[in-house]
Amino acid sequence: MSSPQGLSATLFVEKENHGYKLKADINVVNDHAVRMDVNTSLDLPEASIILTQNKIEYLLYQQKKYYSGRPNSHALDPVFPMSIDADTLVKVLKEEKPVGSQCEQENGYLTQCTGKAGALNYRVTWSKRKDSGPLAGRASKMVIDIAEENISLRFYFSDWQKNVSNAERFLSLQVPPGFKTFSTPEH
Repeated sequence: MSSPQGLSATLFVEKENHGYKLKADINVVNDHAVRMDVNTSLDLPEASIILTQNKIEYLLYQQKKYYSGRPNSHALDPVFPMSIDADTLVKVLKEEKPVGSQCEQENGYLTQCTGKAGALNYRVTWSKRKDSGPLAGRASKMVIDIAEENISLRFYFSDWQKNVSNAERFLSLQVPPGFKTFSTPEH
């Protein structure tokens, strides 16, 4: 098991020629759990997402909704169209080869992997390696493409923290009063 890590990124979501920009704080808690706190470009809270092998839960702040359930290829549809399981997402964020994927390397670093997330094929690419600073040795740009859905998620990382302390706190969400509760979409 690896130590918890924190990443900060600007995220561009493109679906069928429409796009929007988000800010994301991503915490890789362990090899099977990740939390993403997403804000709008105006820094308003958009969503908090916890994804593990067995569970997904998230808050949609603007809509005052809380979703929880089993992870599946459509569980994140109300947030953004990213059908990917926790283990694959953790591997991609840590720049490691996801299980069952085909990857290319250059100078000892992954540059591209293709694989399947549920029934959908994906391609992830890493680029713009940093020589110094908090991202030294890491890619500052990562793109996840899901061609069948016409989706592209572009992450531009601006910070990386190793050994985040007390990371277990990231595995729980406090549902604010007045939020409606839903099960995650399954089809």
